[in-house]
Amino acid sequence: MKLVHVRRAWESYRELAVPVDAGVVQVEESRQAFFAGAAALFFLLTRPVEKGGILTAGPDADDESQATMDGLESELAGYAAEKLRKVTT
Repeated sequence: MKLVHVRRAWESYRELAVPVDAGVVQVEESRQAFFAGAAALFFLLTRPVEKGGILTAGPDADDESQATMDGLESELAGYAAEKLRKVTT
């Protein structure tokens, strides 16, 4: 199952906040900033407090919640890999 929560949130954000006549560079930089913010929030929510997170880890998360969090991590990692490929080529 491929989750696309962050992409859908970006698309909604783009419709609401990025000017319709924005150039390619403005759109890409806005997208990059949006995904960076999403990644920062994700890491705050998933890292242990001792590693900069804001939540205490515990065995209380159910399987569906964990799958959603895993999907978000995978989606953000995919975006980062895409950006890295563009920078290194």
